[in-house]
Amino acid sequence: MQKTVKILAVLLAAQLMLAAGTGFSDQEISAGNKPVPLVNFDGEKVDRITLEGPDDAKVLLEKKGGTWVLPDVADFPVNSDKVKQLFDRLEALRSGTPVATSYGAWERFKVGNEAFERRITLSDRDETVARLYLGSSPGMRLIHARDEACDAIHVVKMAANDVPVKASAWEDKSVLTLSKTAITANGLHIERSSSATKDVKVTEDSTTAPTWQAKGVPEGKRLKTEAVDKLVGLLADLRFDRVLGQEGKPSTA
Repeated sequence: MQKTVKILAVLLAAQLMLAAGTGFSDQEISAGNKPVPLVNFDGEKVDRITLEGPDDAKVLLEKKGGTWVLPDVADFPVNSDKVKQLFDRLEALRSGTPVATSYGAWERFKVGNEAFERRITLSDRDETVARLYLGSSPGMRLIHARDEACDAIHVVKMAANDVPVKASAWEDKSVLTLSKTAITANGLHIERSSSATKDVKVTEDSTTAPTWQAKGVPEGKRLKTEAVDKLVGLLADLRFDRVLGQEGKPSTA
């Protein structure tokens, strides 16, 4: 009887150990598959972004004096909202179960060191903080991605078009935008106002209150409110396609 009890006790202990081991294994597997950030970086410390694509396409963004600029385009201002969007997209990337983990798969998924759709390098001064490769797309708004720090390839929610490699795509198109409240040109100053003053010529009609006041209007002339509204609208929405250079040339005139 005692011998039987000992045997049963040993079997019970073995079962408990097996169950515990299985539990730990499940936890490890679960933890390994749990989505975690694909790239780790502090956007506040990043002061250089290098974006590369096929056919040697490349654009460099740098932060100087707290402002993002294009150093290869005479430090032309960068659209800071687009930089923030890029950081937000990168921070939102998560790695789950990889689709491949071997070096040999890099070329197949176009995330190799030399063959890629996009290579994104974030730097703090001259030190690389993070480098991410974007490759082929398995579906709409999905792309294969690999962090340089490991061999694993993941599918993430992003697209190559989210990372343009042309300087013109990053230029701040609003630098030519003028004020909607005042215009000064050739001695004429026009300013939006809700009331008139005795030393300022004001254009008004019988049904609406004054909206513009002007200084420098020639004697006997009156300001056309509709024309001012149209001009202000054009100037306020002024945009450009790309920066051609700093010097006047026949090709850019």
